[in-house]
Order: sequence, then C-alpha cells, then structure tokens
Amino acid sequence: MPLDKLYVRVRCSICKGTGMYSAGGFHDPMNPLKWKTCPHCDDGGLVIIEAADNVLADFINSLDEVRKFALVQKISKRKK
Repeated sequence: MPLDKLYVRVRCSICKGTGMYSAGGFHDPMNPLKWKTCPHCDDGGLVIIEAADNVLADFINSLDEVRKFALVQKISKRKK
C-alpha cells in the first residue's frame, strides 16, 4: 500500500540544528547541565515534517526544463 503523504527532513527550528536545547536562559559555564540535547530533533539536528502539496508543486515548477523532464520520467516509471 503506497503512502499518501510525503515527509521531508529539515533543520530543527527550536535549536537551529545544533542539537543543544536551553532549559531557559543563557549559557552558563558553571551549570553545564542546564543545556540538554534538543527533545524535538534527532542527533543530526533534523526533524521530520509533512511536505504540503503546494510546496512540492512549487518546487517542481521552479526546476529548469531538463531537470523537470528527468523527474517526470522517474515518476512515470513503474517497478514491476
């Protein structure tokens, strides 16, 4: 059964992809445990979000004709 949604991995908007999460306030070198790993993203600082249909369509429309044609060819191929 094919999936009906497309998900993409993007940089975490909470920690800006650093993986460091502040429990509040500024960095305090005397209290290193104040900074934890970000609970919102993975080890690479990425989160998984659903790609909206209009974003996908805008991306495809922004491609040059050669890349767009190659992408359409890949999409139209079916595995047997």
